[in-house]
Amino acid sequence: MKGRASHISKVYIKSSRRKVGYATIDYIIESLHLMRVKDNLPVFEALNLLAEGRIDSISFSRDVPHCYFYARSHRDVISIIIRKVDEGKDIEFQIPTKTLKLAIRDPKRGV
Repeated sequence: MKGRASHISKVYIKSSRRKVGYATIDYIIESLHLMRVKDNLPVFEALNLLAEGRIDSISFSRDVPHCYFYARSHRDVISIIIRKVDEGKDIEFQIPTKTLKLAIRDPKRGV
């Protein structure tokens, strides 16, 4: 390509090795509370809209700290995906809608 400027772009290839783990619903809800406080994110406000059936999905992101949150309600569960770039991982899990409603209504009581 003589005489033409070549354009180069960085290409990042991310391996998607899935690692499966298990956690209690109590632990997941406590982790969501920690995320709400530590990162100042409206996690439970978003989940409450889903649990009440007002919407069927919601997402939001934040630049500092860089975080992406997506949740979708289907049947009797709410699926959640959280991506924290600084940690370099995505976390996916499900919570029964009924259990989430109880946790939102009485956060001290837990599940």
